[in-house]
Amino acid sequence: MHDQLETNFFGLVRVTLRALKIMRESGGRGGLLINISSLAGVCSFPGQAFYHAIHFCLVEPGSVKTNFETSSKKRIASHPAYADPSMPSRMLEAFVEQSLASGGAVEAADLAALLYHFASPGEKIPLYLPVSTTATGLITMSLTARLEGVDAVKELSAVDKKRVN
Repeated sequence: MHDQLETNFFGLVRVTLRALKIMRESGGRGGLLINISSLAGVCSFPGQAFYHAIHFCLVEPGSVKTNFETSSKKRIASHPAYADPSMPSRMLEAFVEQSLASGGAVEAADLAALLYHFASPGEKIPLYLPVSTTATGLITMSLTARLEGVDAVKELSAVDKKRVN
C-alpha cells in the first residue's frame, strides 16, 4: 500500500514539481504536462482499492501494451476462500486474461501519437481523455451506474431541504 502511494502519487508529485521548476527556469516559456492515469480512476475493481484511489488524472487509457499485466506483477496463489470463479477478484482476473489473449491493448506508439495531437498548438486539450473502446465503455458503465445510484436516493438524501424543527 505505501509503495503504491509512494510511486503512483508522490512520485508523480515530485516529477511534476521538478518539471515545473525546469519549465520556469527556461526563460519562462512554460510547457505542457500530461499526467497519465488509468481508467482505474473512474472504474474500481475488486482487491485494488489503493491502486484505484490514486488514479485520477487527465488521460485515462485502457489497456496499453506494456509489461504491466505480465512480467511486472507478482502472482500469488488465491486464498482458498476466494478461489471460486464467481468471486469478483477471479472474474476480474478472467477479464484481464481474456483481454491479454485477445491482443486488444492499445499500442504505446498510438497512445503517444494521440497525446502529441492534443499537445500540439491550436488543439483544444480535453479535460478527460479515455483512450480505447474498452476505457470508454467501462467509464460509461461506471458513471451510468453512479448516476443511477444518485437518482435512486436523491429524495432521501436531500436533508438540507428537510430541516427538522
